[in-house]
Amino acid sequence: MARRPWRLAGLLSLLLLFPAAQSAKDKEAMGDAKKLKILLACKRGTDREARFGQFLARYFGKVVPISLELLTEKTAEGYDVVIADWERRYAHGDFQDHKKPKLRIPDGFSKPVIMVGMVGGEVQRHTKIGSGLGWWAATELQNAAHSVKKEHPIFKGPLELKLELVPVDTPEDLKKHVDGKGLPAQLETWAVQTGRVPKDIDWGFVAAPWGFEDSPDAEILASGAGCRNPRAVAMARHGNFFLWGFDGDPAQMTEAGRRVFVNTVVWMKKFDGKRPLVAPQMQPRELAFHYIEWLRDADDEDSLVAAKRRFPDDVREKTKTDPDKLEAYYKEHYERLCPAGGESGGFRADPDLDELGKVGNRKIEFWDAVLARLAKNEKDELALRVAGRYLPGKTLAPAELKAWVDENRKWLFFTDVGGFKWAVDEHAKKEEKK
Repeated sequence: MARRPWRLAGLLSLLLLFPAAQSAKDKEAMGDAKKLKILLACKRGTDREARFGQFLARYFGKVVPISLELLTEKTAEGYDVVIADWERRYAHGDFQDHKKPKLRIPDGFSKPVIMVGMVGGEVQRHTKIGSGLGWWAATELQNAAHSVKKEHPIFKGPLELKLELVPVDTPEDLKKHVDGKGLPAQLETWAVQTGRVPKDIDWGFVAAPWGFEDSPDAEILASGAGCRNPRAVAMARHGNFFLWGFDGDPAQMTEAGRRVFVNTVVWMKKFDGKRPLVAPQMQPRELAFHYIEWLRDADDEDSLVAAKRRFPDDVREKTKTDPDKLEAYYKEHYERLCPAGGESGGFRADPDLDELGKVGNRKIEFWDAVLARLAKNEKDELALRVAGRYLPGKTLAPAELKAWVDENRKWLFFTDVGGFKWAVDEHAKKEEKK
């Protein structure tokens, strides 16, 4: 494998963009992190390869390029972090879909990966990042972020940085959005990169926010400014995958952007081997309120019919498909919702949970109620039925179920996106038992 071919080709131009050497303060701050080995999986022979390569080489001891299309568990072996990047797709005007990378990272891939821009939605589908935020996932994100988690480790070190946040008035259309309720009068925005989009920099990529953080290994660090959904996810982690949704290369990043990128590389090292706990399988319950908005906004008969189909027959009958009554229904039963099944793709209240004691299906009290009934009657049909519904794939006798809950109680979590089921945070469990 050729190593650092970009050194001579890009050195002269890059010296104009970045200082020739790190400051003594930065060197000291990086500490042992400078020994990290980085695999730059990219489009070979491009300016982006040269810029990312030279930039990363300033901070890390080993940076080796490889074609993104050759990325496998084997080619990533021996490296600490993978940077996944590709060539521009709007460089010649219209979007060039035929240039997307021919790669699908397998579900079992275990190395930490930072996916830059549109790559995040193209090279994998087994994380909450992959599906994107609808058809406009790669046509809105420009240069800035908002709702930045300022106290997160990537904004704290090892490199110090000045996070310049600029307040802007919150657009009225965002305040009226179903996901914009509670937005402040002003949003603090951070310029991650500078340049004309899409003339000089491609549109970035944003992931869907709904249910994203319903597993303990998923976190949203920043939303995308300028996107029509105020919660559009621009920077986030799921398992060992990180979305850097902005598409600019290091020469186009702001100084703070470059330093946060380096910090992200260092931080992601800790997730080596920590693959996503769940894969996306179902829509989360919060989408019920989006379905109601679609119903409110329906402006012709076809749209109205399509919107009504989002609700199961029994819910439509109870509410007469009136938007206000639907909203009241879903708010009342929110913690007890389950997938309706069938063609609607919608949600209904689980009647078994009402009989169980009006407990929610995603709170630990659910298991307390189930185990209490089984303690009185090991053949309690209701308890066995809901246990099987929300713990699919496990057939446990009552005593075994109690032992499983007792053993895993502190690591249990419920995920809508992962299949409306309970699961165990195996990563945290393993760490504590070391």
